[in-house]
Amino acid sequence: MRRTSKSLVSVLALAALVFAFFPWNTTVVPAVRVQVLDETGKLAAAIRVEQEWEYTALESYSHRAVSVTDSNGFVAFPQRSVRVSFARKTIGFVANMFPSICALGFGPSGSLSAYGADSRANDVVVCDVNNPTPRALKLTRSDLVAH
Repeated sequence: MRRTSKSLVSVLALAALVFAFFPWNTTVVPAVRVQVLDETGKLAAAIRVEQEWEYTALESYSHRAVSVTDSNGFVAFPQRSVRVSFARKTIGFVANMFPSICALGFGPSGSLSAYGADSRANDVVVCDVNNPTPRALKLTRSDLVAH
């Protein structure tokens, strides 16, 4: 092999290693603004809303943030990201193929939970990269929900 060819192969191999192992920002949950309604369908001010997010099979725990609705019943959360390399994503995906190792799924996941003054009144909605615009949260008492 000529010297020029060896140099080109070396540069390409180095570039492939950098690409595989350099951590990139990956969005888990997009920025979101959602409205919360009380049990009667009116705007719910000063309601506690919890955001939970995780990149399943890459992280061993979920993240949480809490906020409170404004006077118009809205709450906003910023975009949530993790730094992960292509190699780590690949390892997580492969590990997820073996249910005995990781049976929880793979990829980004997130949710929003609202809690009313009555501890039985709450609502949960999925909010992640696959569902970036969730429906409004409507507080409903769990003991009144028909199953």
